[in-house]
Amino acid sequence: MSDTKKICCECHGKFVFSAAEQARVAAKGHTAPRRCRACRAERRDNRLSAERLARKKEKETEVHCCPLCGEEFLLSLKRKVGVLRYCPRHF
Repeated sequence: MSDTKKICCECHGKFVFSAAEQARVAAKGHTAPRRCRACRAERRDNRLSAERLARKKEKETEVHCCPLCGEEFLLSLKRKVGVLRYCPRHF
């Protein structure tokens, strides 16, 4: 195998797909990259940031039960011991 020049599908810049990278990709059974290293790293970071944000939002909201009517509702506040949380109708 020899080094090949490819064009990034994201930024349309040229990048070299080295023989060593080709061998590593083939050994793992992956396909050749379509993006340059910088665009791959940016895409990976954006994906990880979105996943972290989703997990954070999931952790921040909790289901509470109104002590007056029994209705369940979501609150973004953590439950504190001894503090009653009321639904929006009874707040």
